[in-house]
Amino acid sequence: MRVNANLKPDDDSFEIGKRAEDLFVEVCGKKGYEAVKSSKRQDMFDHIDYHVKNKAGDMKSFDVKSRKRTSRGDSEFNDDWQWIEFLNVNGKAGWIKGKADFIAFELKGAFLIARRSELRELCKKLITDTKTRVSEGRLAKYKLYSRNGRKDVLTQIKTQDIRDGLKTWEWCK
Repeated sequence: MRVNANLKPDDDSFEIGKRAEDLFVEVCGKKGYEAVKSSKRQDMFDHIDYHVKNKAGDMKSFDVKSRKRTSRGDSEFNDDWQWIEFLNVNGKAGWIKGKADFIAFELKGAFLIARRSELRELCKKLITDTKTRVSEGRLAKYKLYSRNGRKDVLTQIKTQDIRDGLKTWEWCK
């Protein structure tokens, strides 16, 4: 397992995301898969980061999610919960409504891979109150959360709910 000793929760979000993507490409290579960074502008709107070709030559699209904290002020990443984006900061469709075949959630020692469409259906079952909005990230567990001054809508669901509720794969780093 390659450990990225320089990765800290207080690093810039862009840098954290970039490092997660670099690790994802490395993990794909170890598995004998070819990961190609998406270069089409449309893929950005469709929330597709990579096109991955497996050993059989099948091509699938992935959206890579870096490790996250529960709240910006937290000093540690929280792999027990995953942020899900329904609407982005501009009020447009979030990544759960995108076109990627799979979501790759970075965890400490692996990437948890889930089918995006199945994850979306799981979220619909788990988030039962779609009217109430909470105002703090730490309260966003199974609740809809919008950040002050932004048009985004997010929630958090347990990583274990993804493992238990869907067919998933873990690709070790």
